Amino acid sequence: MTRLIVAFLVAFVIGLVIFLPVRTVYGWVAPAESPVTLHGITGTIVDAKVDSIFFQNRPVAEDAHWDWQPWKLLLLRFAGLVQADVARGPVTGEVSVTPWGTVQLSAVQGRFNITDLLGIAELDGIGIGGGASLDVRSLRLSADRFSDVDGTVTVRDLAWAFGPKNYALGDFEARFVLEEQALVGTLSDTGGPVALEGTVRVDPVARSYALDGRLKLRSTADPVLGNLISGSLGRPDPQGWYRLRQQGQL
Repeated sequence: MTRLIVAFLVAFVIGLVIFLPVRTVYGWVAPAESPVTLHGITGTIVDAKVDSIFFQNRPVAEDAHWDWQPWKLLLLRFAGLVQADVARGPVTGEVSVTPWGTVQLSAVQGRFNITDLLGIAELDGIGIGGGASLDVRSLRLSADRFSDVDGTVTVRDLAWAFGPKNYALGDFEARFVLEEQALVGTLSDTGGPVALEGTVRVDPVARSYALDGRLKLRSTADPVLGNLISGSLGRPDPQGWYRLRQQGQL
């Protein structure tokens, strides 16, 4: 009889946990000052859906779906696998939250259209197109700042639309790490008409960015492209490099 009572109580507790509304759990574990907020939460902690995800009050994802990983509770993490649409591109990954408010993302993979991605930053009218992929091996948010970042953004078939023609720019890569609470990306090209090198620094707390780099046209570049770039960046140096310097607020 005692064993039956214990088994019943255990099953009852497990049932309460399984069917606990995820909106209630989110209210318990969500950091008060987190830059990431969820809206339109429905379902249970086992199988949940989120209408939209905001970062610093800007929408970055929609139609998110969550599958709980209960064994991660042994590691003091409330974790699960997430699928979502970011700029109309599919993204998958693992998300976890600790009792002390740390949000961690890992094994995040995504594919996007550059035009749609720039639309999130309200830059979709600059005439840049192509494809992009995201590979985040690790990203941790503590309160209102990052505590760890390791990810890569890859751009393929980048092109600049000017008038009736698209001018090919090539393939590029940015590897991001965390330096002094800022995201620092090392920029490089992986082939194509335009050579690129430099860094971009993003401060999520100050909501600012700074770009410092340079680019150079290879012999395969369209001759008209040099005139277009000179009109935006000025004349190149004696070695043919155009300086890239830009900073501003996000």
